[in-house]
Amino acid sequence: MMVFNDDSIATHGRRGTIRRQVPVGLILLVLLTGLPGRRTLCYGDTSTKPAPPQRICSVTLATDEMLTALVEPERVVAVTSLVDDAGISNLSGRYPTSIPRIHADLEKIIALHPDLVCVASYNSADFLEILRKSNLPVFRHEDIHTFVGVEQGMIALGEQVGALERAKAVVAEMERRLSKLRAELASSTARPRVLFWSGGWIAGRNTTIGEMIERAG
Repeated sequence: MMVFNDDSIATHGRRGTIRRQVPVGLILLVLLTGLPGRRTLCYGDTSTKPAPPQRICSVTLATDEMLTALVEPERVVAVTSLVDDAGISNLSGRYPTSIPRIHADLEKIIALHPDLVCVASYNSADFLEILRKSNLPVFRHEDIHTFVGVEQGMIALGEQVGALERAKAVVAEMERRLSKLRAELASSTARPRVLFWSGGWIAGRNTTIGEMIERAG
């Protein structure tokens, strides 16, 4: 079975052009201290509901972070090699060093015997096609541009890993913080003009960072 859903933002940094996810933890953190996803498309036999995956391999920074809120680390067999980079990750030091850090390397992924592989739309087309042909269950995130998309992505991944209630709790906490923020800003008249600049990349309209700035007043 292959599952497609929706996350990510392009940025330019010291390592060249990469895709940088806007992690749920970052959004929650900025909103008081934190993916419209497309409808999930399933390929393969979906007549019976499979058991929750116990060997999850993540090759996207967004799902690395989301999984920390949804499953025990023992169920994660690999995370992205970017997970400990404090410059772009909120998870530096969070995952045990015993969990392998990997790139989108199909040979290494298959050797881990995963029962779910989390990928993103920016992984190479060749890699995604070969992964599809391998018959490994795949959860795929596409680009996310709104907070609603972030929430829907969390719910979709929660469903795939058998942690729907945990995912709903994360979304409910996001909504609680957003509601509190709206109430605190209701009487504020200050509306500064904000420019977000990161390594030559600017966040504008129709981005999660743009929406974050707007919601913050």
